[in-house]
Amino acid sequence: RVHGYGKFVSQYEPAQTKTFHHGRTEAIRALTPEAMQFCKTFVDKTKSNQEKLEALTKATKRHTEATREASAGQGPERHLFALRNMASSNKLPDPVLFSSMGWRSINNTVLSTSNCGNPSLAYFGFGPVVQNGFGIGYIIKDDSIAFAITSHHSQTQRYINELNKFFLDIRTILTPDEEVTVMTRQRNILAATRKNSMLVSNTEGYDLWGELEFKEPQQLGSRKRSVGLAIKVVSEKKASFKLTD
Repeated sequence: RVHGYGKFVSQYEPAQTKTFHHGRTEAIRALTPEAMQFCKTFVDKTKSNQEKLEALTKATKRHTEATREASAGQGPERHLFALRNMASSNKLPDPVLFSSMGWRSINNTVLSTSNCGNPSLAYFGFGPVVQNGFGIGYIIKDDSIAFAITSHHSQTQRYINELNKFFLDIRTILTPDEEVTVMTRQRNILAATRKNSMLVSNTEGYDLWGELEFKEPQQLGSRKRSVGLAIKVVSEKKASFKLTD
């Protein structure tokens, strides 16, 4: 979110290429010009809800096209990866493209995202791929979306706050079939946000990965740890998630 962090960053989402023999994935880069324009329109207070909805429609349409292209083997990154490996195996110099600022920028994947298609799982997650990044795993279910979000720094909570704001904001331009509200368990640590307007909220945390005991953020000191947050947003007036350090 431009409005929460003030800049656009590289984002990765895998597309399945199972139609090909030994096919695995191709990269989808969600930061399209249409997506950037939607973000700018969304935070522009002079824009109407209709204009924001139109910008969202254009962004999602382009993202759908990119997903289809990637699944059909028309994405550029696996192709370039193969060419780079061919150059290496033939003892040729690394093409200059791979040392360019553009290549380094696109591969500094701050938002690494992936969807797990197995609805029987409670959560699905993984670690960030860069030091200043987030690992965002999600599962789309019949009546909910479950997220597991991790980072190597103390920004996971802030990201969840921004995700919460987005859910609240997007409700102003979208009319869902069911109103989404939240009932929190244990203590609410997003005290700055009114409880009756929350779409996602935090509860007392536990160690999602089975390695560390939960501690308050101020007790972390300067040590670097992977911080994970699992949340579930459901359409039946409840949501739950677990904050881990």
